[in-house]
Amino acid sequence: MTARAWLVLAGVVVAAIAVWPAGAHNAGISTSRIVIRGRTVDAEINALGRDYEKATGVRITETASGAVNAVALAVMAPSLAYVGNHVAVLAGDRRCQAAPGSARAADTHVLATITWTCPSDGGSLRYRVTLFQDVDPASRHLAMVATESGEREIALDRAAPELDLSAGGSSLLQVSDGSPGPVSSTSFSATTTSRFSWP
Repeated sequence: MTARAWLVLAGVVVAAIAVWPAGAHNAGISTSRIVIRGRTVDAEINALGRDYEKATGVRITETASGAVNAVALAVMAPSLAYVGNHVAVLAGDRRCQAAPGSARAADTHVLATITWTCPSDGGSLRYRVTLFQDVDPASRHLAMVATESGEREIALDRAAPELDLSAGGSSLLQVSDGSPGPVSSTSFSATTTSRFSWP
């Protein structure tokens, strides 16, 4: 998915916040797009640069605009290390092997890309996200899972941090099924996103 498409998705998420229960949230809504290819899982994770600053204590954004400084991001490893510590793919009780990831600036956001390879005998695959819950327990995450049979949009939070990848994506906070069809880079629609509801 292109950086522009991810920024459109981020705008939709921000607009959808109005339909969620009121409350103070220090961190923004992070998102991810997951592609499953057998026992290999690719994820592109989108989050605000300032949320990474809060979590890592490392400055990567411009004070006035909030734009992520690409040079600062390139030389500062903590942001990508933080993703590795708070996003994982599990095969049964084992963590899948993550290849070295990459991170790039996209306006006020950071796009992190990671690939995991899971053992063939490790059991069903699960995607676990705890991003920014250490700085804001109310942090929320939206995941779009793309498989050969279609796409599914899943809502995750502290109460339900995992989704089942072996079944094409499911969680306690499942939102909707994608229409059958080939894997595509379609972002969340405003209509679908507005239906997300956390307790």
